[in-house]
Amino acid sequence: MRTHAHDFTCLRGVIAGAVLIGAVPACDNIPTELPKWNTTWVIPSGTTDFSVGEFLPGGIAVSEGGSEFLLSLDPVTFSRSIGELCGPCSAADGFVVPKPAFTADFDADVALPGEILSVEIAGGELMVELEHDFSFDPINPSASVDGYLVITATRGSTLLAKDSINGATSELPPNTPVLRQLSLGAGTVDGPITVGVRLHSPAGDPVLLDSDQRLTVSASANDVRVTETTVRITDQSVSAEEVELPLEDLDTEISDRVKSGALRMEIDNPFDVSGSLQVRISAPGAAAIVKTLQIPAGVSSQRVEFSGSELRSILGEPGVTMNVEGGVSSPTAGTAVRPNHAITIDGQLELTVGPKEN
Repeated sequence: MRTHAHDFTCLRGVIAGAVLIGAVPACDNIPTELPKWNTTWVIPSGTTDFSVGEFLPGGIAVSEGGSEFLLSLDPVTFSRSIGELCGPCSAADGFVVPKPAFTADFDADVALPGEILSVEIAGGELMVELEHDFSFDPINPSASVDGYLVITATRGSTLLAKDSINGATSELPPNTPVLRQLSLGAGTVDGPITVGVRLHSPAGDPVLLDSDQRLTVSASANDVRVTETTVRITDQSVSAEEVELPLEDLDTEISDRVKSGALRMEIDNPFDVSGSLQVRISAPGAAAIVKTLQIPAGVSSQRVEFSGSELRSILGEPGVTMNVEGGVSSPTAGTAVRPNHAITIDGQLELTVGPKEN
Protein backbone atom coordinates (compact mmCIF):
# COMPACT_ATOMS: atom_id res chain seq x y z
CA MET A 1 0.00 0.00 0.00
CA ARG A 2 1.10 3.57 -0.39
CA THR A 3 0.11 6.89 1.17
CA HIS A 4 0.38 10.38 -0.20
CA ALA A 5 0.43 13.61 1.83
CA HIS A 6 -0.12 17.06 0.39
CA ASP A 7 2.05 20.13 1.23
CA PHE A 8 0.22 23.27 2.29
CA THR A 9 2.20 26.53 2.34
CA CYS A 10 -0.33 29.19 1.32
CA LEU A 11 -0.74 31.03 4.62
CA ARG A 12 1.26 30.64 7.79
CA GLY A 13 -0.59 31.74 10.90
CA VAL A 14 -4.03 30.65 9.70
CA ILE A 15 -4.26 27.10 8.26
CA ALA A 16 -1.77 26.02 5.63
CA GLY A 17 -3.96 24.93 2.74
CA ALA A 18 -7.28 25.26 4.64
CA VAL A 19 -10.24 26.90 2.94
CA LEU A 20 -13.80 27.70 3.91
CA ILE A 21 -16.33 25.24 2.49
CA GLY A 22 -17.75 26.73 -0.69
CA ALA A 23 -14.80 29.09 -1.24
CA VAL A 24 -12.41 28.92 -4.18
CA PRO A 25 -9.27 27.12 -2.94
CA ALA A 26 -6.78 29.93 -3.56
CA CYS A 27 -4.58 31.85 -1.15
CA ASP A 28 -6.43 35.15 -1.75
CA ASN A 29 -9.69 33.60 -0.57
CA ILE A 30 -8.47 32.43 2.83
CA PRO A 31 -9.99 34.60 5.59
CA THR A 32 -7.52 36.84 7.40
CA GLU A 33 -9.75 37.70 10.35
CA LEU A 34 -10.87 35.48 13.20
CA PRO A 35 -14.43 34.18 12.74
CA LYS A 36 -17.32 35.89 14.54
CA TRP A 37 -19.55 32.83 14.02
CA ASN A 38 -19.04 29.10 13.50
CA THR A 39 -17.41 28.27 10.16
CA THR A 40 -16.14 25.01 8.69
CA TRP A 41 -12.52 24.74 7.60
CA VAL A 42 -11.17 21.87 5.49
CA ILE A 43 -7.63 20.46 5.47
CA PRO A 44 -6.88 17.72 2.90
CA SER A 45 -5.28 14.79 4.74
CA GLY A 46 -4.01 12.86 1.74
CA THR A 47 -4.83 9.62 -0.04
CA THR A 48 -4.23 6.14 1.33
CA ASP A 49 -4.12 3.12 -0.98
CA PHE A 50 -4.41 -0.48 0.18
CA SER A 51 -3.02 -2.35 -2.84
CA VAL A 52 -4.10 -5.83 -3.90
CA GLY A 53 -0.97 -7.30 -2.28
CA GLU A 54 -2.55 -6.64 1.14
CA PHE A 55 -5.29 -9.15 0.40
CA LEU A 56 -3.39 -12.02 -1.22
CA PRO A 57 -2.85 -15.32 0.64
CA GLY A 58 0.39 -17.26 0.42
CA GLY A 59 1.34 -18.84 -2.88
CA ILE A 60 0.40 -15.91 -5.12
CA ALA A 61 1.92 -12.46 -5.58
CA VAL A 62 1.81 -9.50 -7.95
CA SER A 63 4.45 -9.66 -10.67
CA GLU A 64 7.27 -7.12 -10.73
CA GLY A 65 5.61 -5.16 -13.52
CA GLY A 66 2.25 -5.25 -11.74
CA SER A 67 0.36 -6.51 -14.81
CA GLU A 68 -0.39 -10.04 -13.56
CA PHE A 69 -0.15 -12.42 -10.64
CA LEU A 70 2.46 -15.15 -10.26
CA LEU A 71 1.18 -18.40 -8.77
CA SER A 72 3.32 -21.13 -7.18
CA LEU A 73 1.96 -24.65 -6.72
CA ASP A 74 3.25 -27.06 -4.11
CA PRO A 75 5.13 -29.96 -5.73
CA VAL A 76 3.53 -33.39 -5.78
CA THR A 77 5.25 -36.78 -6.06
CA PHE A 78 3.44 -40.03 -6.86
CA SER A 79 4.46 -43.48 -8.06
CA ARG A 80 3.26 -46.91 -9.10
CA SER A 81 4.98 -50.31 -8.86
CA ILE A 82 5.30 -52.84 -11.68
CA GLY A 83 2.83 -54.97 -9.79
CA GLU A 84 0.28 -52.11 -9.83
CA LEU A 85 0.90 -51.23 -13.47
CA CYS A 86 1.01 -54.74 -14.91
CA GLY A 87 -1.08 -57.64 -13.59
CA PRO A 88 0.76 -60.36 -15.56
CA CYS A 89 4.09 -58.93 -14.34
CA SER A 90 2.96 -59.32 -10.75
CA ALA A 91 2.09 -62.98 -11.38
CA ALA A 92 5.63 -63.58 -12.71
CA ASP A 93 7.35 -61.79 -9.82
CA GLY A 94 10.90 -63.13 -9.29
CA PHE A 95 11.08 -64.97 -12.63
CA VAL A 96 12.90 -64.28 -15.87
CA VAL A 97 10.16 -64.21 -18.51
CA PRO A 98 9.37 -62.34 -21.72
CA LYS A 99 8.07 -58.97 -20.52
CA PRO A 100 4.26 -58.85 -20.79
CA ALA A 101 2.58 -55.95 -22.57
CA PHE A 102 0.62 -53.46 -20.48
CA THR A 103 -1.03 -50.04 -20.68
CA ALA A 104 -1.64 -48.19 -17.43
CA ASP A 105 -3.03 -44.80 -16.36
CA PHE A 106 -2.37 -43.11 -13.03
CA ASP A 107 -2.48 -39.55 -11.72
CA ALA A 108 -2.30 -37.19 -8.75
CA ASP A 109 -3.75 -33.79 -7.90
CA VAL A 110 -1.83 -30.54 -7.45
CA ALA A 111 -3.92 -28.38 -5.13
CA LEU A 112 -4.32 -24.61 -5.30
CA PRO A 113 -2.76 -22.87 -2.29
CA GLY A 114 -4.85 -22.34 0.84
CA GLU A 115 -7.54 -19.71 0.39
CA ILE A 116 -7.23 -19.42 -3.40
CA LEU A 117 -10.56 -20.62 -4.80
CA SER A 118 -9.90 -20.15 -8.50
CA VAL A 119 -7.44 -18.63 -10.97
CA GLU A 120 -7.54 -17.51 -14.59
CA ILE A 121 -4.30 -18.93 -15.98
CA ALA A 122 -2.65 -17.05 -18.84
CA GLY A 123 0.40 -19.32 -19.15
CA GLY A 124 3.36 -20.84 -17.37
CA GLU A 125 5.43 -23.98 -17.10
CA LEU A 126 4.77 -27.33 -15.44
CA MET A 127 7.93 -29.28 -14.66
CA VAL A 128 7.60 -33.07 -14.56
CA GLU A 129 10.40 -35.46 -13.60
CA LEU A 130 10.19 -39.19 -14.31
CA GLU A 131 12.40 -41.91 -12.85
CA HIS A 132 12.07 -45.70 -12.51
CA ASP A 133 14.12 -48.62 -11.27
CA PHE A 134 12.64 -51.27 -13.55
CA SER A 135 15.00 -53.90 -14.99
CA PHE A 136 13.99 -52.74 -18.49
CA ASP A 137 13.18 -49.60 -20.49
CA PRO A 138 9.34 -49.60 -20.55
CA ILE A 139 9.10 -47.77 -23.91
CA ASN A 140 11.96 -49.75 -25.50
CA PRO A 141 11.46 -53.30 -24.17
CA SER A 142 13.05 -54.83 -27.31
CA ALA A 143 14.77 -53.72 -30.48
CA SER A 144 11.70 -54.36 -32.61
CA VAL A 145 8.88 -52.62 -30.68
CA ASP A 146 8.32 -49.17 -29.23
CA GLY A 147 6.06 -47.87 -26.51
CA TYR A 148 5.15 -44.39 -25.36
CA LEU A 149 4.43 -42.29 -22.27
CA VAL A 150 1.96 -39.36 -22.23
CA ILE A 151 1.77 -36.65 -19.56
CA THR A 152 -1.29 -34.39 -19.22
CA ALA A 153 -2.38 -31.57 -16.91
CA THR A 154 -6.13 -31.06 -16.67
CA ARG A 155 -8.80 -29.37 -14.60
CA GLY A 156 -12.02 -31.24 -15.18
CA SER A 157 -12.53 -31.38 -18.94
CA THR A 158 -10.06 -28.53 -19.60
CA LEU A 159 -6.71 -29.66 -20.97
CA LEU A 160 -4.02 -27.27 -19.71
CA ALA A 161 -0.88 -29.06 -20.95
CA LYS A 162 0.20 -32.24 -22.74
CA ASP A 163 3.53 -33.90 -23.57
CA SER A 164 4.58 -37.31 -24.88
CA ILE A 165 7.69 -39.43 -25.05
CA ASN A 166 7.91 -41.78 -28.05
CA GLY A 167 9.98 -44.92 -27.72
CA ALA A 168 10.90 -44.67 -31.42
CA THR A 169 12.96 -41.53 -30.75
CA SER A 170 13.54 -41.47 -27.00
CA GLU A 171 14.51 -43.67 -24.08
CA LEU A 172 13.48 -44.15 -20.45
CA PRO A 173 16.49 -46.01 -19.04
CA PRO A 174 16.45 -47.28 -15.44
CA ASN A 175 17.67 -45.05 -12.60
CA THR A 176 18.00 -42.02 -14.89
CA PRO A 177 15.83 -38.96 -14.16
CA VAL A 178 14.06 -37.55 -17.21
CA LEU A 179 12.85 -33.95 -16.96
CA ARG A 180 9.99 -32.70 -19.13
CA GLN A 181 8.77 -29.08 -19.37
CA LEU A 182 5.09 -28.65 -20.24
CA SER A 183 3.70 -25.28 -21.37
CA LEU A 184 0.46 -24.42 -19.60
CA GLY A 185 -2.30 -23.00 -21.76
CA ALA A 186 -4.95 -20.49 -20.75
CA GLY A 187 -7.88 -21.73 -18.72
CA THR A 188 -10.00 -21.40 -15.60
CA VAL A 189 -8.79 -23.49 -12.68
CA ASP A 190 -11.24 -23.71 -9.80
CA GLY A 191 -9.72 -26.64 -7.96
CA PRO A 192 -6.82 -29.11 -8.07
CA ILE A 193 -4.90 -29.62 -11.31
CA THR A 194 -4.68 -33.32 -12.18
CA VAL A 195 -1.32 -34.50 -13.50
CA GLY A 196 -1.89 -37.73 -15.38
CA VAL A 197 0.45 -40.34 -16.85
CA ARG A 198 -0.38 -43.00 -19.44
CA LEU A 199 2.32 -45.61 -20.02
CA HIS A 200 2.06 -48.06 -22.93
CA SER A 201 4.74 -50.73 -22.74
CA PRO A 202 4.54 -53.46 -25.43
CA ALA A 203 5.69 -57.05 -24.96
CA GLY A 204 9.46 -57.35 -24.87
CA ASP A 205 12.56 -59.40 -24.32
CA PRO A 206 12.95 -61.77 -21.32
CA VAL A 207 13.74 -59.87 -18.09
CA LEU A 208 13.81 -60.54 -14.36
CA LEU A 209 10.53 -59.11 -13.05
CA ASP A 210 10.34 -57.51 -9.62
CA SER A 211 6.81 -56.33 -8.84
CA ASP A 212 8.10 -53.87 -6.19
CA GLN A 213 10.14 -51.79 -8.64
CA ARG A 214 8.53 -48.40 -9.23
CA LEU A 215 7.99 -45.55 -11.66
CA THR A 216 8.02 -42.21 -9.77
CA VAL A 217 6.63 -38.91 -11.07
CA SER A 218 7.27 -35.46 -9.54
CA ALA A 219 5.46 -32.32 -10.73
CA SER A 220 5.90 -28.68 -9.75
CA ALA A 221 5.00 -25.24 -11.10
CA ASN A 222 6.33 -21.82 -10.11
CA ASP A 223 5.49 -18.40 -11.54
CA VAL A 224 2.34 -19.52 -13.31
CA ARG A 225 0.92 -16.35 -14.88
CA VAL A 226 -2.57 -15.45 -13.66
CA THR A 227 -4.79 -12.55 -14.77
CA GLU A 228 -7.46 -12.87 -12.07
CA THR A 229 -7.98 -14.88 -8.91
CA THR A 230 -10.80 -15.45 -6.46
CA VAL A 231 -9.61 -15.61 -2.87
CA ARG A 232 -11.32 -16.13 0.46
CA ILE A 233 -10.25 -13.54 3.04
CA THR A 234 -10.85 -14.10 6.75
CA ASP A 235 -9.98 -11.26 9.12
CA GLN A 236 -7.00 -10.28 6.98
CA SER A 237 -4.82 -7.67 8.70
CA VAL A 238 -4.14 -4.56 6.64
CA SER A 239 -2.10 -1.53 7.61
CA ALA A 240 -1.24 1.73 5.89
CA GLU A 241 2.12 3.37 6.20
CA GLU A 242 2.22 6.15 8.74
CA VAL A 243 1.66 9.56 7.16
CA GLU A 244 2.46 12.97 8.61
CA LEU A 245 -0.36 15.52 8.85
CA PRO A 246 0.67 19.15 8.14
CA LEU A 247 -0.94 20.78 11.19
CA GLU A 248 1.99 22.61 12.79
CA ASP A 249 1.29 25.90 10.92
CA LEU A 250 -2.08 26.41 12.58
CA ASP A 251 -1.94 29.50 14.80
CA THR A 252 -3.14 29.12 18.39
CA GLU A 253 -5.61 31.98 17.82
CA ILE A 254 -7.38 29.59 15.46
CA SER A 255 -6.77 26.26 17.16
CA ASP A 256 -8.15 27.60 20.48
CA ARG A 257 -11.43 28.31 18.69
CA VAL A 258 -11.91 24.80 17.22
CA LYS A 259 -15.22 23.46 18.55
CA SER A 260 -15.34 20.04 16.86
CA GLY A 261 -14.46 18.31 13.65
CA ALA A 262 -14.46 15.17 11.57
CA LEU A 263 -12.28 13.17 9.24
CA ARG A 264 -14.33 12.82 6.07
CA MET A 265 -13.22 9.86 3.97
CA GLU A 266 -14.27 8.97 0.43
CA ILE A 267 -13.70 5.23 -0.01
CA ASP A 268 -13.46 3.31 -3.28
CA ASN A 269 -13.31 -0.41 -2.48
CA PRO A 270 -13.32 -2.69 -5.58
CA PHE A 271 -13.04 -5.86 -3.46
CA ASP A 272 -15.99 -7.70 -1.98
CA VAL A 273 -14.52 -7.25 1.49
CA SER A 274 -15.60 -5.29 4.53
CA GLY A 275 -14.33 -4.74 8.01
CA SER A 276 -13.43 -2.41 10.81
CA LEU A 277 -10.30 -0.24 10.72
CA GLN A 278 -8.71 1.89 13.40
CA VAL A 279 -7.66 5.44 12.61
CA ARG A 280 -4.87 6.45 15.00
CA ILE A 281 -3.67 10.06 15.14
CA SER A 282 -0.64 10.75 17.33
CA ALA A 283 1.30 13.86 18.34
CA PRO A 284 4.46 14.05 20.48
CA GLY A 285 3.55 14.47 24.14
CA ALA A 286 -0.18 13.90 23.56
CA ALA A 287 -2.39 10.87 24.00
CA ALA A 288 -3.16 9.08 20.74
CA ILE A 289 -6.61 9.64 19.29
CA VAL A 290 -8.09 6.32 18.16
CA LYS A 291 -11.31 6.09 16.18
CA THR A 292 -13.11 3.28 14.34
CA LEU A 293 -13.78 3.39 10.61
CA GLN A 294 -16.09 0.92 8.86
CA ILE A 295 -15.03 -0.22 5.39
CA PRO A 296 -17.89 -1.56 3.24
CA ALA A 297 -17.56 -2.98 -0.25
CA GLY A 298 -18.01 -0.55 -3.12
CA VAL A 299 -17.97 3.24 -3.05
CA SER A 300 -18.93 4.99 0.19
CA SER A 301 -18.43 8.10 2.32
CA GLN A 302 -17.52 7.77 5.99
CA ARG A 303 -17.11 10.34 8.75
CA VAL A 304 -14.98 9.95 11.86
CA GLU A 305 -16.04 12.51 14.47
CA PHE A 306 -13.64 14.32 16.85
CA SER A 307 -14.33 16.49 19.85
CA GLY A 308 -12.89 19.96 20.16
CA SER A 309 -10.54 18.90 22.95
CA GLU A 310 -9.21 15.99 20.87
CA LEU A 311 -8.46 18.28 17.94
CA ARG A 312 -6.92 21.03 20.06
CA SER A 313 -4.44 18.46 21.43
CA ILE A 314 -2.91 17.99 17.96
CA LEU A 315 -3.55 21.24 16.05
CA GLY A 316 -0.50 23.44 15.80
CA GLU A 317 1.77 20.58 16.91
CA PRO A 318 4.71 19.33 14.84
CA GLY A 319 5.13 15.67 13.98
CA VAL A 320 1.42 14.73 13.94
CA THR A 321 0.99 11.35 12.24
CA MET A 322 -1.93 9.19 11.15
CA ASN A 323 -2.05 5.43 10.69
CA VAL A 324 -4.95 3.27 9.45
CA GLU A 325 -5.03 -0.45 10.21
CA GLY A 326 -7.44 -3.27 11.02
CA GLY A 327 -8.99 -6.41 9.59
CA VAL A 328 -11.23 -7.21 6.63
CA SER A 329 -13.07 -10.32 5.48
CA SER A 330 -14.79 -11.54 2.33
CA PRO A 331 -17.90 -13.71 1.95
CA THR A 332 -17.35 -17.46 2.08
CA ALA A 333 -17.56 -17.51 -1.72
CA GLY A 334 -14.52 -15.21 -1.82
CA THR A 335 -13.80 -12.07 -3.79
CA ALA A 336 -12.38 -11.68 -7.30
CA VAL A 337 -9.22 -9.58 -7.46
CA ARG A 338 -7.03 -8.28 -10.27
CA PRO A 339 -3.47 -6.99 -10.16
CA ASN A 340 -4.49 -3.33 -10.53
CA HIS A 341 -7.12 -3.40 -7.79
CA ALA A 342 -6.66 -1.22 -4.69
CA ILE A 343 -8.78 0.30 -1.93
CA THR A 344 -8.43 4.08 -2.16
CA ILE A 345 -9.30 6.39 0.73
CA ASP A 346 -9.28 10.17 0.14
CA GLY A 347 -9.40 12.09 3.41
CA GLN A 348 -10.25 15.62 4.49
CA LEU A 349 -10.12 16.98 8.02
CA GLU A 350 -13.06 19.29 8.72
CA LEU A 351 -12.78 21.81 11.56
CA THR A 352 -15.64 23.78 13.04
CA VAL A 353 -14.12 27.11 14.12
CA GLY A 354 -16.07 29.74 16.07
CA PRO A 355 -15.73 32.70 18.42
CA LYS A 356 -13.59 32.16 21.47
CA GLU A 357 -15.70 31.42 24.53
CA ASN A 358 -15.44 33.91 27.38
